[in-house]
Amino acid sequence: MMRALVLVLCVLLATPAWADMFQDGSNAKIPEAQMNLGMAAAGNPKDFDPLCDGRTTEAEVVSGTAHDCSAAINSAAAIVINGKTANVQLQPGVYYLTNTVNLLTGQTLMGAGRARTFIRVRDTFNPAAQGVIILTGSTATFGEFGGLRDLTISFSQALNQTSRANFQLLGTCTSHDAGTGCKYPPAVLVTTGRTFFDRVKIEKAWDGIASDSVATVNSPGGTGASTVNIHDMQMSAFNTGLWIDGPKDSSYIERFHFWTFGFQITHPIYANVFDDGNVDCMRMGNMDGLIGVNLFCHGANMRFVESVLAPGDAVAGQLTNVVLDSGGRFIVEATNNLVVNNMMQSSEAGGAVPPNCALTMNSATSPADRVIITNYWVQNHTDTMICVYAGFLQIDNARMISFADRPSALVNGGSLFMRNIHWGGHGTAIRTAPVIQHLAGSLVLADNTWTGPAVGGGGVVIQLSSDGTGNMLTNNINPRGYGISFGCGPTTAGWCFTGIPQGFYDLPAHPFTQTVTPTFTGTTDFAVTNKGTNGQWWLRGNRVEFWLREEFDSNAHTSGNNFILQTTMPMGANLLGSSRTCAAQRTDKVTWAITPPRCAIGDNAGGTASDISFYQPVSGGTITQLSRADMPASTADFLFAISGWYPIR
Repeated sequence: MMRALVLVLCVLLATPAWADMFQDGSNAKIPEAQMNLGMAAAGNPKDFDPLCDGRTTEAEVVSGTAHDCSAAINSAAAIVINGKTANVQLQPGVYYLTNTVNLLTGQTLMGAGRARTFIRVRDTFNPAAQGVIILTGSTATFGEFGGLRDLTISFSQALNQTSRANFQLLGTCTSHDAGTGCKYPPAVLVTTGRTFFDRVKIEKAWDGIASDSVATVNSPGGTGASTVNIHDMQMSAFNTGLWIDGPKDSSYIERFHFWTFGFQITHPIYANVFDDGNVDCMRMGNMDGLIGVNLFCHGANMRFVESVLAPGDAVAGQLTNVVLDSGGRFIVEATNNLVVNNMMQSSEAGGAVPPNCALTMNSATSPADRVIITNYWVQNHTDTMICVYAGFLQIDNARMISFADRPSALVNGGSLFMRNIHWGGHGTAIRTAPVIQHLAGSLVLADNTWTGPAVGGGGVVIQLSSDGTGNMLTNNINPRGYGISFGCGPTTAGWCFTGIPQGFYDLPAHPFTQTVTPTFTGTTDFAVTNKGTNGQWWLRGNRVEFWLREEFDSNAHTSGNNFILQTTMPMGANLLGSSRTCAAQRTDKVTWAITPPRCAIGDNAGGTASDISFYQPVSGGTITQLSRADMPASTADFLFAISGWYPIR
C-alpha cells in the first residue's frame, strides 16, 4: 500500500504546474497561455493602483474626493503579451475618471454587469479630452473586434437645468443639480474599423457613442471612419446618442434602448432639454449594410444624414421593429436605400416650430434617395405626421391617427407613395386643413380609407395643387372631398381641369342635377311632367363616367311621333376644355321603363360644345322616331335613365 502511495506522490511531483498545461511555443503560463490560445487575459487596474478596486462611493464622486482611476485603467490596458493587448477587467464597483481611457483594436473593457460596474464622470474631467473612452486602431487590424461589455458609463448632470442654452463646455460647466449642465466629449469615441458593445449602459451623456469622422466636443471630425456592432444597449444623452459615419461596411444594432436612464421625467432637465425635440438618439451617416433590430427611442429623433467622409454617400440598410415614442421623429436628410419593417410613432405637443413632422423626407443630396416603410402606426397630437420635400418615400399598410387640424401628410417636392393606409382621428370636430396636402412633387394614393372628423370650413381630404405624370389617385374609399387647386379652380363637382390631366386620377362621384326637356318635331297630344332628377359624375383613370336619371309622368295621348328627349350637360369646356359627342346604341326593343344602353359622349352635331342629346330608338328604325307602339297610352312614373363615359386621352 505504501509503495502505491509513494508512486502516486512521485507522479504528482513530476507533473508540470496547471499553467504549464496551456503551453505554446514560448512555454508561457497563465495569463500568457490564455492570450496565445485566444482566451485573452484581462489586466486589472487594482494591480497598478490598490485604490482602484471598485470601492469608490457615489458620495465621494459628488464631493470631489473620489480617487482617479484613469491612469490605473490605462496601465492595465497597456499590457502586451506576445504582441497581443490584454483585455481590461473591472471588478464590481465604481471607478472615477478625470482623463481618457485608451483601448486598442481588438481590446475589450469588461465589467461585471451594467448594474454592478460603473465608470463615473463629472465636471472635473479633462477639458481637452476628445472622449472618455477612445477605441483606436489601424487598417492593418481592421478585422479584429474590440469594445465594451457589461458596464455603465454615468455622467453627472444638472438635473434641475431648464434650458439647453445654459449648457457649457468642460472647464466652465458645473454638473451638480443646480449647475449649468456639461457638454462632455463622447462617452466612447470610435476611431477603429469595427467595435462591439455588449450589455452596456451610457447615462446622462452629452454625446454617447461617436465616430471620430464627425465633429464632437474637442474633435473637428473628418479624420477616420468606423462602424459598430451593438447588442443590448441602454442610453440617455442630451445631444446625440449614437452618431456613426463609417466606411462602406456594415453595422449591426440590436436592442438599442434610448430612455431617461439616470434621471426621472419629473426632473426639469427632462422636459426642457431631453424632450425638447433637439436630441437625436441615432444619427447615421455612410454605411452600406446597416441592420437595426428592436430599436426604441423616447423623446428623441432618428436621423439619417449625408456622409462627412464621403459627400454624396449615405446609409443603406434595413430596420425592423422601430418605436419612436413621445415625440421622437424619423428624419431622412440623405440616404441611399433604406427599408423599415414595423415602425410605431407617437408624438406630443412641443418641439420645433410646426410643421414638426413625425416623419420627414428632405433628401437634398440626391432625388433618387429611397425609403420604404411597411407596417407603420403613427399618431400625432399637434403636428403634421408626414412631410416629403425631396427623395422618394413609400408607405404600405399603415394606421395613421391625427389629433390635430393640420395636414396628416404634406408633399412639397419629391415623391410620396401611400398604399393601404387607414386614416382616423378624434379630438377635432371639423377639419379645416386637408388630410393630404400636395403642393409640389408627385403623389400616389392607392387603396386607402378615411374615417374620423368631418371635413368642413374649406377643408378637404385630398388637396392636389399641381398636375403631373407622377400623380395617381385610385381606389381611395370614403374620402369625403377632393380639392383641385390647379386648372379651372373650384367647381360644384369639387374637381376641375382646363386641359387633359397628366396624372391618373380616380376621383370620387359628385352629384349634379340636370333637367331633361322633351321636344317635338310635329303635332302631338303627348305631354310629360318632370317629377325629379339626379345624377353623378366621376373621373376614373383615363375617362370621365356619369349616370343620369329623370322621372316623369305622362298624359293620355294618341300621337307621339318625332319625340326627342334632349338635355344640356356641363361636361364641356369647364371640365376638360374640349367638346364631346353622344351616339346611342341601337337595341331590338326599348321602352321607357328600363335604362337605355350606355353611350359615348361628344359633340352634338349642330349644337354647342356642351349640348348633348339623347334619343330613344325604335325597333329597327331610326333614332329620331318614336312610334305609338313604343309608348303606352298613359304612363305614370316612367324613367329617362342613361349612363355614359368619354375618354380624356
